[in-house]
Amino acid sequence: MKKCSLLLGVIALCGIVVSCAGITEKSDSKFALEAARKGLWKEALFRWKMALEKDPNNAKLHNNLAVAYENEGEYDLALKEYRIARRLDPGNYNINNNYNSFLRFYQKLKPEEEEKETEEPPPGRRIQ
Repeated sequence: MKKCSLLLGVIALCGIVVSCAGITEKSDSKFALEAARKGLWKEALFRWKMALEKDPNNAKLHNNLAVAYENEGEYDLALKEYRIARRLDPGNYNINNNYNSFLRFYQKLKPEEEEKETEEPPPGRRIQ
């Protein structure tokens, strides 16, 4: 009887851990959104990376990560993430709009990259 109770306890604990994993993924993304809205881009990057570990094919997370990289001046990483987001959800208006706006900015930046190391990204990217 004790073995049966112990086994049921372990099974119940495993169920709790599995259900908490889903909550953590959603809370990471929600926390990242709040951080981004406050301009805390490093925190947003950290949280979106954690969320992507659990859901690597989430186009919105890749888009949001690209926006965060862009705001941190990591333009090559932003480009990579925008491309992944577009591949995963080619019909998403916000992702396509962000990507196209970023490309216009990025293409202007590239020739001047040697002269100007820091350039403010244009406003208006949409996190989702």
